Amino acid sequence: GEAGESILVTHRGTVVAEVRPPGETTLPAAIEPGLTELARRGGAVAGAPHEPKLYEPRTRVLPEGRLQELLAAEREDV
Repeated sequence: GEAGESILVTHRGTVVAEVRPPGETTLPAAIEPGLTELARRGGAVAGAPHEPKLYEPRTRVLPEGRLQELLAAEREDV
């Protein structure tokens, strides 16, 4: 293939490997194939992985115990 081109390796018609240029990222297998192709062409950007260190901790919105009170009150109405 040409420089910078990805090459699919097949065995009896089934893709078994892919050779990519160095530095080209791999997307998670759980992403839909069409979205993966769109991201490879630059039409979409894959989000960050589910890694807690990447996200800012959130502060508590309700005082401690208030959620349990609200749930208990809601369940009494049922």
